[in-house]
Amino acid sequence: AHYMYSFPFRAKPPCSSSRLMARALVVDWKKRRRRGEVLSDMDSSRVPALLQATYGGDPQLLKAAEAELDSFTEVSGFPTCLFQILSSEAELALRQSAAVMLKNLIERHYRTREKRGEQQPFELGDSDKAVLRQNIVECIIAAPSQIRKLLEACVGKMVENDFPTIWTDLVEKIVGFLSSDQEGTWLGASLCALQISKRYRWKTGNEREPMLKAMQVILPLLRQHMVRLVSNQSELSVTIQKTIVKTFHHVLEMALPLPLFSDEEFGGWIRLLCSILELDVPAETLEEEEDSRAGLVWWKLRRWVSDTLEIIFDRYGCPLQVSTKYKTFAQQYCAKYNVAVLNSLLIVCDKYRRGVYVAPIVLYHCLGYLKLAVRHAGSWKKVLAKSAQLLVQEVVFPLLCYSDADDELWQDDPYEYIRLHYDAFEDYTNPVTEASQLVDVMCSKRQGMLQHVLEFCSQILAKSDNPRHKDGALHLIGICSTSLLKKKGLRQIIEPQLLLAHVIPSFTAPEGFRRARACWVLRQFSGLKVKADTLNTCVSFVLHSLTQEKELPVKIEAALALQTYLTTAKQAEDIQGLLREQIVTIVQGLLATLQESRNEELTAVIETVIDVFEEIKGVAVELTHHLVSSFTLIVKPSEDEDGGAATDLESDGGYKALTAMGVLDCIKQIAANYEDDAEILAGMENECLPLMMLVLEKSITDFYEEVFDLAEGFLGTSISPQMWSFFEVMCQCIVRDAMDYFPDMCPCFHLYLTTDKEALVAAPERFKLFVQILQRVLADCDDEVSPCTACRLLEVIIMQHPGAFDLHAIQLLVETALKRLQETEDVKSANLRTSTQQVVLTLMFSQTEALLQVLEQQGITHHFLAQWLQDVAIYEGIHGHKLSVIAACRLLSLPATSRPDALVTISPHVLPKMIEVFGRLTKMYEEQRKLENEEGEEMEDEDEEEGDDEDEEEELEDDDDDLDLEDPDTIVPLDGEEVGDDDDLADLDDEFSWMETAIDAEDDDNADAYVVFVQTMKVIEAADPTWYAQIVSGLTAEHQTHLQEVMELATHRQAERRSKQIEAQGGYKFDVQAIPQAFNFG
Repeated sequence: AHYMYSFPFRAKPPCSSSRLMARALVVDWKKRRRRGEVLSDMDSSRVPALLQATYGGDPQLLKAAEAELDSFTEVSGFPTCLFQILSSEAELALRQSAAVMLKNLIERHYRTREKRGEQQPFELGDSDKAVLRQNIVECIIAAPSQIRKLLEACVGKMVENDFPTIWTDLVEKIVGFLSSDQEGTWLGASLCALQISKRYRWKTGNEREPMLKAMQVILPLLRQHMVRLVSNQSELSVTIQKTIVKTFHHVLEMALPLPLFSDEEFGGWIRLLCSILELDVPAETLEEEEDSRAGLVWWKLRRWVSDTLEIIFDRYGCPLQVSTKYKTFAQQYCAKYNVAVLNSLLIVCDKYRRGVYVAPIVLYHCLGYLKLAVRHAGSWKKVLAKSAQLLVQEVVFPLLCYSDADDELWQDDPYEYIRLHYDAFEDYTNPVTEASQLVDVMCSKRQGMLQHVLEFCSQILAKSDNPRHKDGALHLIGICSTSLLKKKGLRQIIEPQLLLAHVIPSFTAPEGFRRARACWVLRQFSGLKVKADTLNTCVSFVLHSLTQEKELPVKIEAALALQTYLTTAKQAEDIQGLLREQIVTIVQGLLATLQESRNEELTAVIETVIDVFEEIKGVAVELTHHLVSSFTLIVKPSEDEDGGAATDLESDGGYKALTAMGVLDCIKQIAANYEDDAEILAGMENECLPLMMLVLEKSITDFYEEVFDLAEGFLGTSISPQMWSFFEVMCQCIVRDAMDYFPDMCPCFHLYLTTDKEALVAAPERFKLFVQILQRVLADCDDEVSPCTACRLLEVIIMQHPGAFDLHAIQLLVETALKRLQETEDVKSANLRTSTQQVVLTLMFSQTEALLQVLEQQGITHHFLAQWLQDVAIYEGIHGHKLSVIAACRLLSLPATSRPDALVTISPHVLPKMIEVFGRLTKMYEEQRKLENEEGEEMEDEDEEEGDDEDEEEELEDDDDDLDLEDPDTIVPLDGEEVGDDDDLADLDDEFSWMETAIDAEDDDNADAYVVFVQTMKVIEAADPTWYAQIVSGLTAEHQTHLQEVMELATHRQAERRSKQIEAQGGYKFDVQAIPQAFNFG
């Protein structure tokens, strides 16, 4: 128990007498309390001193006190005791300690309703919960801020579990305190209202009803208080306002509850939000360091206001993209409120323009709203068209320029500079991102804006001596590159007036950020075809920046420019030709930069180089060696740290782990490229095996999946002795800590089974170990995927090595499978149920009589056969249907002396079920053929689509809306629309179809369910007419018609297969066993 968690300060130690009392009270801490005991008065009196000992500074007392307090966890009355302490007049540190422990108790042991059916170690008693529900609202109102934050979390957990069914008076209490004229009660009451909206914010449909009913009475009161408080800029007032706005935000985040707001009510909220944005922040906030200002409550309030306004317009207020039920609201919003909101947002932007501090997150949301509004004709014509040029020049442009913060980071911590500039998650709060998207939309959608931006940037590049302004101008032009390249008239001037005049000279600029910008601009205009000399110059500068540059961010940009040039550039083939002779230098530069920066972006560049240049082949093993060394360097610190590998890899936010994964991806790419070259694969295997062993032996679970993928590449054609050693380590790893990763291991295990079929059986201990592992997974794994995968691997083994299983082994397999089958009778586990059945069916196919002997000994033959015939209707995939038919054929083919009574009893029901199976199987084959034809047509269509990217993009008139929204975030389906397949037909392949077994071959009559079935029935008809008559006795006239169709399909499929074989063998003709054309159903 970490009782000092979230303490804002460490309180002063209690007086010496208190310390002596605490020491005396904790001497018997080893006495354990039992669940269900009631806290005695003596124990209650001990708790305050024990809590004091947790922050008193004496390590021995701390350990003893924590253990003693931990022993009270499951004692009834202990939460109530803690609550009494934190709500008392005791010293603040003691109250905080009690609040922290109570919060931890509630979070861990209050439990949610959804988990009541699961096994839980402990749940707080009803009496303690009742005390909390009765008093916590009053307590949170009276509590100081240090304790209030902890109580908020308690209220949230209680709302999640008890509201509204058990905590029935919560809304009544909140409304009562909000109705009071005492402002001191408003904050606590609004915090409780916030917890209701917060816990229901992501719910949909009827699940939102409790929140909506509560907010129907709470929100009007909150808005009334906002009206009174909005002009009051005190910290308490603004804190209440922030809490109210957050509540409003959460209510409408997932869906706008239209019945909750009248026109007057909603208009009131919009006017309040606009007023808050327009108000100046108190001057005293400027006394804070700039880096800390965004965390002040005044800017937090404006952050939630701007975010709320953006959500309203994005999801409900913009007519271009809202769903049907919001169309009317969107029209009303644009008519009544949109202009006012836009003007308020422009006021914020104007403050930033004038040098007044605006928190970056607030500016981010303001620009996001404006970006959406550019597409809307009314917004553009009424407001934005008049301000657009000024907005670009004095708001967007300064944001795009290299800043003091950028320079400080570049100089002091280039690694952090790189991380921030290439981290996709940072884009979600960075105003530079929204500024870039805003100007891009303006230039691509609104007439005259592109020309204005170009003229503005040209003036700066021609006249300004400020290197940061030059950087901003190139940044701005690069953002508009897509629109520029679609203008035929402008494409012609890009090379002489931009690349030659400004970009290429920037490569020799003294400022590193300008050299990096030059590489970035070349990436943006890679779709432009330039003269050979210009291309050669650009490529030379990029290569020089990668291999000779000293500044790390420049190297990263050069590497990314290289990647773009090699893949998507208009002249990619020409560029590849220029770089081909220098491929070794390029690889060395990339590896050096990777080891220096450990940046994940570089691993993708290396993958591209590996994929593009065949010349890598000569240095593939050496390259692998360097990549393995890079990986080892990244994970090496984890070996020396007590925290373990995962802890160290996560210490930098996970970026180190991402880079290491990228390195593994590069190695996998090399192995994939040269999978047919045995010599290279052997060399790579020698280099990679220590890496793979390191990951498994040190339990670096972050890379288990990647290592198993890598190992696949070394198992495709042959298996070396050292890879068999890796197999044994994998098995040990499953037992130790990798049971959850079993599905990721299965492709490797499948290759071990199929690449060298005899090697596994040739080593009896290894074979026994593997089968035991599969049995353990099938028996013990709680998830569904792992046991299903183990079942399919068992099928592969049984079909490949039927003689390897004696009667005892079959008995163990059947017991394991049927035990799991009995545990999964519910429909939710249908996949697992059918997978376990298919293991038994595989034994029926390969060792029919031995299996039946085991089933008879256990007395479950009839139960299994009946369950199988019932469940076969829910089998998925071609494999399961074929296996059912072929296993049924083996079963029906048994001689009379070997037929169990259960089979005789159910025999009339077998053929009707198999005819149903054939019906589904035929549909699957037809759908498979249809999909193959469609894929072929799609590939032909893709080959015909060329040159579309150069089409000019039409700009919009001021009165036009942008109805062609290509941004996937702005595409909203109409209410009630469903996306997906219309047919519920089972998937053509189940999720394990990649693990082929002997019956999955499509070029073998012995694996063709139609052929096997028809031949089997003909043999039975001729050899045992009595048995045959009993088998067909359950067929109706409709069944007989379907059976005739099965015969015709068998004939067709066999003829088609023979035709392909004759064609493949140059016309060789051989005798074919005839398929019967009719059965006798007499």
